[in-house]
Amino acid sequence: MPQYTFDDGFYHASRARDIAVGNGSGNTNVLNEINALQVAVNEEALNGKMEVSVGEAGGEFGSVMTLQDDYVGSGTDSHYDAWTNIYNASQQYPDDAGTLRRAAIEMDRVIAYFTRLGYSINRVRGGTVGNTVGTDDRIQWIVKW
Repeated sequence: MPQYTFDDGFYHASRARDIAVGNGSGNTNVLNEINALQVAVNEEALNGKMEVSVGEAGGEFGSVMTLQDDYVGSGTDSHYDAWTNIYNASQQYPDDAGTLRRAAIEMDRVIAYFTRLGYSINRVRGGTVGNTVGTDDRIQWIVKW
């Protein structure tokens, strides 16, 4: 089996090919999210900071999974619903249970990736700033190193 990562945590070209053809993660949403978080971490680390919030309302950094949730049960991905209560959302929108499950798996893969690299990564409700809990129906990533 080929080596897929190096010491810097970025994957080998063969892994990129696997992802592109649907193997491995099987979903470009995961790759896009990881790339967006990597850019945010790099920017804040270069500025001497030890954490970054991605998806904060009015903030500098955003990503696909942190966009405002417009889930109405018509096939729109809902990472927020998958995170907060996948069971209830699946009951309310049974035709979209697979979409919700995929969203949950995508987030799990993003978390696993950064955790393996030694980061602390958590989701909070969108709009969270400092100790003020947000009220937006979307996720917001907090990454610390």
